[in-house]
Amino acid sequence: MNDIKSKADLIIDFESLVDELMKEEPNENQIKFLMQKLEMNYDDDSVGRIATVLDRMNKLVFESKKEKSDYDLR
Repeated sequence: MNDIKSKADLIIDFESLVDELMKEEPNENQIKFLMQKLEMNYDDDSVGRIATVLDRMNKLVFESKKEKSDYDLR
């Protein structure tokens, strides 16, 4: 149950980060805070930040699917 909660918290943090990144004038302090919380390096380049976030989110989703398929009996 704890693992599910931690993944849910990660998803909420990623959603907050993506929302902030997509703003016309994002709050850089909020972006730095969320990236540090998610254990990512902050990048001044906005494209670099988005690429980093998308890569990390992809890994999270891939790991979740892999864990789920471990229990699949097919």
